[in-house]
Amino acid sequence: MDSDQESVLVKLTRMEGKLDLSNLRHDQHDAKFATIDSRLNSQSERIGGLEKREVGRDGERKGLALGGRVLWALCGAIPIGVGAAVLRMLGA
Repeated sequence: MDSDQESVLVKLTRMEGKLDLSNLRHDQHDAKFATIDSRLNSQSERIGGLEKREVGRDGERKGLALGGRVLWALCGAIPIGVGAAVLRMLGA
């Protein structure tokens, strides 16, 4: 081999090494993106579960508020009803 062919072989070897290094870096980035994507999907599922629970709790809160109002009304109506019955019994 003459020096011209050797220089071409050396250049090709260097180019191959650079391509291998570039491919390795691409593979590392792909692995990082896969990790980030799996974390993102995991967080999305957790947030979705929290939102579903909050929707259920919103209904519970409305029910408790309505129950409190009904109880307040009953506590006010029962003494008035008893008082009216006592007055009726007394003939007033």
